[in-house]
Amino acid sequence: MAFVDWLGIVFSTWGGFIAGFGIVLLGIGASLLSRRTLWLYLGTAAGVLVAFGRFVISNILIGSDFLWFIATMFVLALVLATVLVLNVIRRHRTNETASSDVDGTARR
Repeated sequence: MAFVDWLGIVFSTWGGFIAGFGIVLLGIGASLLSRRTLWLYLGTAAGVLVAFGRFVISNILIGSDFLWFIATMFVLALVLATVLVLNVIRRHRTNETASSDVDGTARR
């Protein structure tokens, strides 16, 4: 019975990687269709968090000896996702400022 439980965890982990990859592909597709890198950044951030989040949960469940390494990879994924989202926010603010300068409505 333990083997069946373990297999359930393994297949859930693979499902997390497949879902994460699918989210990244959706971000790429949306970026290509809209010609906006916003979707590429957000899709990559969400996909990485889904994949590595499921991986760390699975390793907690099985009591992995390598949990420290998996947790480190998750923290790096979290840092990457944060950087990508902050980049989107920064670009959005820069575009708002540039468009208000063109309109002549910029505050000084």
